Amino acid sequence: LLDIKMGGDGGTVAVNRKYMRGSTASTKGEGRNGGKVDEDTRKFDRVRTCTVSGKELSEPVVCCKLGYLYNKEEIYQRLLDKSLKYDEEYSHIRKIKDLTNCVMTPNPAYRSENKTADVAKFICPITLIEMNGKYPFVLSKDSGKVISLKAIKEVMSDSEKEGYLQLFPSSEEATKRRNGLVKKRKNKSDKKKDKKKAKVSVNDGIAGKAKDIVLKAAEKIKQGKEESTTYKELFDVEGEDATKNGKDKNRLFMIGNPRGYVRC
Repeated sequence: LLDIKMGGDGGTVAVNRKYMRGSTASTKGEGRNGGKVDEDTRKFDRVRTCTVSGKELSEPVVCCKLGYLYNKEEIYQRLLDKSLKYDEEYSHIRKIKDLTNCVMTPNPAYRSENKTADVAKFICPITLIEMNGKYPFVLSKDSGKVISLKAIKEVMSDSEKEGYLQLFPSSEEATKRRNGLVKKRKNKSDKKKDKKKAKVSVNDGIAGKAKDIVLKAAEKIKQGKEESTTYKELFDVEGEDATKNGKDKNRLFMIGNPRGYVRC
């Protein structure tokens, strides 16, 4: 960018971001009045912008499992083009299910035409505290509602607080959550592998038993045939007079005539 410097007669043209009020282009601190950006300003810029694109946070908004907010369209587009998997910072977002739809409460005092003012775009629906980075906010894992931490402290028990995720964690807390997700995914993967091995083992056992049953059945069929042949030979007399006039007169029973006995 050009660095145009003119006199202080009102004709100064600010083209470098360091001259812009509230700018965060220099992430390490140049901003208001060319000096160091104070902590409140940095926090404010952090909560009002999409984590992945840096654009103004606008509904619809989603939250990742680490507690960062994103413009839904921005993060979905990156999921579709698979660009997130190449960025370690966003490697915890692999699919849409890794994101929670947020229910935001617009701030009636916010004016879109006056974005540079220190007025937050969203507020807590219970305490009416502005989401400006000065006060911690949380996300309901069940409903997706975004409210201030103060609200759940005042109206909820400790057990109910477990259903909430604090937004915009510190770097230490974010690392802790990231490691927890990695461990959880590994355990889930290991369980799937163990389940698959157990299933294969069961199938092998079933196949072995089925094979034994088939072999036994084949053996019984074979034995049945042999017994049938032996049984037939007991009642048949072979020889020249075995048949006469096309009829077998030496069988004990005549087929189709239960009373047709033959002398032995």
